[in-house]
Amino acid sequence: MLDELRKRFSLPVASIMIGAAWSLWHAPLIILFGYNYPADRLLGLLLYTMVCVIWTYILSILKILGGSVIPAAAMHGTINAMAAIMLSTIPVRRILGMPVGLLSIASSATVLILMIGLERAARSLRASRE
Repeated sequence: MLDELRKRFSLPVASIMIGAAWSLWHAPLIILFGYNYPADRLLGLLLYTMVCVIWTYILSILKILGGSVIPAAAMHGTINAMAAIMLSTIPVRRILGMPVGLLSIASSATVLILMIGLERAARSLRASRE
Protein backbone atom coordinates (compact mmCIF):
# COMPACT_ATOMS: atom_id res chain seq x y z
CA MET A 1 0.00 0.00 0.00
CA LEU A 2 2.84 2.37 0.87
CA ASP A 3 4.53 2.06 -2.51
CA GLU A 4 1.29 2.74 -4.36
CA LEU A 5 0.27 5.71 -2.21
CA ARG A 6 3.73 7.27 -2.45
CA LYS A 7 3.26 7.50 -6.23
CA ARG A 8 0.54 10.08 -5.59
CA PHE A 9 1.12 11.44 -2.08
CA SER A 10 3.92 12.56 0.21
CA LEU A 11 5.15 10.19 2.90
CA PRO A 12 3.30 12.03 5.71
CA VAL A 13 0.00 11.95 3.79
CA ALA A 14 0.46 8.29 2.82
CA SER A 15 1.22 7.47 6.47
CA ILE A 16 -1.96 9.20 7.62
CA MET A 17 -4.01 7.27 5.08
CA ILE A 18 -2.47 3.91 5.95
CA GLY A 19 -2.62 4.58 9.72
CA ALA A 20 -6.29 5.53 9.43
CA ALA A 21 -6.96 2.34 7.46
CA TRP A 22 -5.30 0.22 10.17
CA SER A 23 -7.29 2.05 12.81
CA LEU A 24 -10.53 1.33 10.95
CA TRP A 25 -9.46 -2.32 10.68
CA HIS A 26 -9.27 -2.45 14.49
CA ALA A 27 -12.32 -0.21 15.10
CA PRO A 28 -14.88 -3.02 15.44
CA LEU A 29 -12.74 -4.67 18.13
CA ILE A 30 -12.36 -1.39 19.99
CA ILE A 31 -16.00 -0.29 19.75
CA LEU A 32 -17.69 -3.67 20.25
CA PHE A 33 -15.29 -5.44 22.61
CA GLY A 34 -13.22 -2.68 24.20
CA TYR A 35 -9.95 -3.92 22.67
CA ASN A 36 -7.17 -1.97 24.44
CA TYR A 37 -9.75 0.50 25.80
CA PRO A 38 -12.33 -1.38 27.86
CA ALA A 39 -13.73 1.74 29.57
CA ASP A 40 -13.35 4.54 27.01
CA ARG A 41 -14.08 3.02 23.63
CA LEU A 42 -14.79 6.08 21.46
CA LEU A 43 -11.92 8.09 22.92
CA GLY A 44 -9.85 4.93 22.61
CA LEU A 45 -10.58 4.75 18.89
CA LEU A 46 -9.32 8.31 18.47
CA LEU A 47 -6.17 7.56 20.47
CA TYR A 48 -5.62 4.31 18.59
CA THR A 49 -5.88 6.19 15.31
CA MET A 50 -3.18 8.58 16.47
CA VAL A 51 -0.95 5.70 17.55
CA CYS A 52 -1.52 3.95 14.21
CA VAL A 53 -0.68 7.04 12.18
CA ILE A 54 2.51 7.75 14.13
CA TRP A 55 3.74 4.16 13.98
CA THR A 56 2.78 3.84 10.31
CA TYR A 57 5.04 6.81 9.59
CA ILE A 58 7.88 5.23 11.63
CA LEU A 59 7.44 1.82 9.98
CA SER A 60 7.27 3.46 6.54
CA ILE A 61 10.60 5.19 7.15
CA LEU A 62 12.10 1.86 8.21
CA LYS A 63 10.78 0.22 5.05
CA ILE A 64 12.20 2.99 2.88
CA LEU A 65 15.59 3.13 4.59
CA GLY A 66 15.88 -0.65 4.76
CA GLY A 67 14.75 -1.17 1.18
CA SER A 68 12.57 -4.02 2.41
CA VAL A 69 9.55 -4.72 4.59
CA ILE A 70 11.75 -6.83 6.92
CA PRO A 71 12.91 -3.94 9.20
CA ALA A 72 9.34 -2.64 9.48
CA ALA A 73 7.97 -6.14 10.12
CA ALA A 74 10.58 -6.76 12.82
CA MET A 75 9.71 -3.47 14.50
CA HIS A 76 5.99 -4.23 14.30
CA GLY A 77 6.57 -7.57 16.01
CA THR A 78 8.64 -5.85 18.68
CA ILE A 79 5.91 -3.26 19.26
CA ASN A 80 3.30 -6.00 19.69
CA ALA A 81 5.50 -8.00 22.05
CA MET A 82 6.31 -4.94 24.17
CA ALA A 83 2.65 -3.88 24.22
CA ALA A 84 1.64 -7.24 25.64
CA ILE A 85 4.25 -6.92 28.36
CA MET A 86 3.19 -3.33 29.15
CA LEU A 87 -0.50 -4.22 29.32
CA SER A 88 0.18 -6.93 31.87
CA THR A 89 2.68 -5.03 34.04
CA ILE A 90 1.77 -1.32 34.10
CA PRO A 91 -1.33 -0.57 36.22
CA VAL A 92 -2.35 2.71 34.54
CA ARG A 93 -5.60 3.63 32.81
CA ARG A 94 -5.12 2.81 29.16
CA ILE A 95 -6.21 6.29 28.06
CA LEU A 96 -3.24 7.76 29.91
CA GLY A 97 -0.59 5.09 29.83
CA MET A 98 1.25 2.69 27.64
CA PRO A 99 1.08 1.10 25.12
CA VAL A 100 -1.92 2.84 23.52
CA GLY A 101 -2.64 5.96 25.56
CA LEU A 102 -1.45 9.53 25.75
CA LEU A 103 1.96 8.56 27.13
CA SER A 104 2.41 6.22 24.18
CA ILE A 105 1.47 8.96 21.73
CA ALA A 106 3.98 11.35 23.30
CA SER A 107 6.82 8.83 23.35
CA SER A 108 6.00 7.55 19.86
CA ALA A 109 5.93 11.10 18.50
CA THR A 110 9.39 11.61 19.98
CA VAL A 111 10.63 8.51 18.17
CA LEU A 112 8.96 9.74 14.98
CA ILE A 113 10.78 13.09 15.17
CA LEU A 114 14.10 11.23 15.48
CA MET A 115 13.17 8.92 12.59
CA ILE A 116 12.26 11.86 10.35
CA GLY A 117 15.68 13.37 11.11
CA LEU A 118 17.35 10.05 10.32
CA GLU A 119 15.46 9.70 7.05
CA ARG A 120 16.38 13.25 6.00
CA ALA A 121 20.03 12.70 6.89
CA ALA A 122 20.08 9.47 4.87
CA ARG A 123 18.44 11.20 1.92
CA SER A 124 20.95 14.05 2.12
CA LEU A 125 23.85 11.60 2.29
CA ARG A 126 22.56 9.72 -0.76
CA ALA A 127 22.13 12.99 -2.67
CA SER A 128 25.68 14.09 -1.87
CA ARG A 129 27.07 10.77 -3.18
CA GLU A 130 25.28 11.16 -6.51
